[in-house]
Amino acid sequence: MRCLIIAFALLVAFANKSYCNGVGGVNNGDTGNTASTLTADRFLEKMKESEPYWTIQRSFYNIHKDQHETCISTKRKQETEGNDYKFHQTYKFQGFEWFYETQPADYKVTFQNTAAGLSINMEAILTDERVTRELLPTRNYSLEYWDPDGKCFLLTLRLSQDVVDCELAAWNANAVNGATFDNCQKAYQEKCPDRPKYSLFKEECRVDSKSFHAKMRDTQLQY
Repeated sequence: MRCLIIAFALLVAFANKSYCNGVGGVNNGDTGNTASTLTADRFLEKMKESEPYWTIQRSFYNIHKDQHETCISTKRKQETEGNDYKFHQTYKFQGFEWFYETQPADYKVTFQNTAAGLSINMEAILTDERVTRELLPTRNYSLEYWDPDGKCFLLTLRLSQDVVDCELAAWNANAVNGATFDNCQKAYQEKCPDRPKYSLFKEECRVDSKSFHAKMRDTQLQY
């Protein structure tokens, strides 16, 4: 009888260990959110490893002369200014994803670790008189979700006082056609349940001058 009791106890202990290590989803990283404890240093470290990040989906359009921004890519520049960092962002206009030309924008970025989580303030550095603050407004983001699998993250911001907007971003290696980001999309739905979901990424976003001209040469050879 004593042997049976010991065997049963070992079986229960093994079952509990297996459950905690993935069967029950506790530590397998499929739903966990570490945004509330993520630091600016860790965010920047991830950028260094995986940049750029692409804006996959967001709940608003930024409009330039009746044209929508799309193909938004963000990476860090090496320069710093005091406690601020510099990010370089490029984008295209919707309908011209296939073309290699991008529009550039540099931002002064300030991180703040708060009790609620990481705050990211992005203020455009205006060097061209044709580009105004209206075109590139300052945005104060909150990091709402950080995918434990390292694929994506969710930012929120308030473009108006009463409305919360969302931006879902994915790291470069994960931003591909047909990719799904279940954890981040679930967080998007929770934070912005009544807001639109505009898709801003497609594989053509990666077209650069070299690949564009190679494609043009191939097309000409066919004819």
